[in-house]
Parts: sequence; C-alpha cells; structure tokens
Amino acid sequence: MYGGSLVYIPVYKKVIMGSRNRELVKSYNVKNIKELGIKYGMSRQNVKLILKQEGVL
Repeated sequence: MYGGSLVYIPVYKKVIMGSRNRELVKSYNVKNIKELGIKYGMSRQNVKLILKQEGVL
C-alpha cells in the first residue's frame, strides 16, 4: 500500500509531553517548582529545564 515510502507514527509519550509541559507552564507561579516536580513526577532540575525551554525562566 505504501510502496517503500516512510510513514511517521508519533510516539504516544512524546505527544503527551507537549500537553504536560503546557500545563506545567500554566501552573508555574515562581514559588512552586518543588510542588510541580512532585505533581508531574520529575526533579526540580527537569521542571526548571522545561520552564527555560518554554521561555518562562
């Protein structure tokens, strides 16, 4: 059917990460990095990294 052409199927985890990051940015209020880490199951460093990538920090 696709005769040798490449078909891209996004990985579910990557799709979810975009919406998670948007929610994280919406929830950020300068003082809650630790709480966001707990809520989203990641370290404070990862929370800060996401916020920097999104231009918040």
